[in-house]
Amino acid sequence: MVGTRGPRAQWGQGPGTKDYRDGGDKGQGQQGWWGQGTKGRGAAGTVGTRGRGWWGQGQRGAGDSGLQGRWGPGQEQGPARVPPPGRRADVPPVPRPQRVLTADFCEGCKITNVEGIRSQGLGVQDAADKLIRVFAEQIFYTGFIHADPHPGNVLVRRGPDGKAQLVLLDHGLYEFLSERDRSALCQLWRAIVLRDDAAMKLRSAELGVEDYFLFCEILMQRPLQPGQLALANVLTREERAYMQEMASQHFQRILGVLRALPRPMLLVFRNINTVRSINAALGAPVDRYFLMAKSAVRSWSRLSGEKSSGIRGSSLFCWLRVAWESLKFEVALRLESISMKLMASTLRLLASWGLLPHSQEIYEYLRA
Repeated sequence: MVGTRGPRAQWGQGPGTKDYRDGGDKGQGQQGWWGQGTKGRGAAGTVGTRGRGWWGQGQRGAGDSGLQGRWGPGQEQGPARVPPPGRRADVPPVPRPQRVLTADFCEGCKITNVEGIRSQGLGVQDAADKLIRVFAEQIFYTGFIHADPHPGNVLVRRGPDGKAQLVLLDHGLYEFLSERDRSALCQLWRAIVLRDDAAMKLRSAELGVEDYFLFCEILMQRPLQPGQLALANVLTREERAYMQEMASQHFQRILGVLRALPRPMLLVFRNINTVRSINAALGAPVDRYFLMAKSAVRSWSRLSGEKSSGIRGSSLFCWLRVAWESLKFEVALRLESISMKLMASTLRLLASWGLLPHSQEIYEYLRA
């Protein structure tokens, strides 16, 4: 089979492993649009002196390779709880003796190996869809989050149903997100889609962040005002340089937002950004924004439903209220998705006519 991988150690995967398509360290990933201006010397110095030490203090123990033997089997419960069409991912069992290095033979190819996926008779779109749904389920519902889903840790193989099945490896970097934080995060995602500023501010405050607008843009990996992306295509070189310099000056605001968050949320950001990068590497065959928003609202409904009991939880009024709120969200989400697609098509058309400079980076952010 093309892309088949041999036995792989389940413990001892160091943080220096290089496996991104750009050849960089796993910790770099693909930068969000809000971080484009932080590439200058001033921002780099800030990260190197204060930012990195602060990050490291919050992650002690999260990357302990010895925890993989305990966390790996526990993750099996996550994919099993995914709603129909059923199990989308497989987690290889890991024996747990303290002094034994274990390995398992997993057939498959990297999630970013498009040729390898197609050679198995599988669909790239199906694999990308399951990737986003599985990790969204972890973030919004189970709270047991694989924080290092880079391409080398996610294999694709043919499942029992003949469709793509994901194999999750390397369980040394996990986080637990409390139900309280998950509920706030789900409702924040919903508020962003509905453009409800009051709710965005409230839910951000529940997560400990006052600068809610910047926080939401970091979380979504896109500007909340789509016009900002269009503006980026018509700026002159000097104007872009000025805006990048301004962005670097605002880096302390970004760092302040991250400092205010519960520590588990930092690895949630890592998960979201890595999955976005993989979807972009596959050519963005699915709408990540749409799928994650749907997962957030569905998970919030399930979390709320688990708390409800008796007449109140099953009353007709409660059902109608949930149905109405779901309908409003669905309409807003689909309009948002259509708007982003139309914007990407319009920018590409204007660029082909020579009316705007071509910017592939902007198209990728709109799609991924």
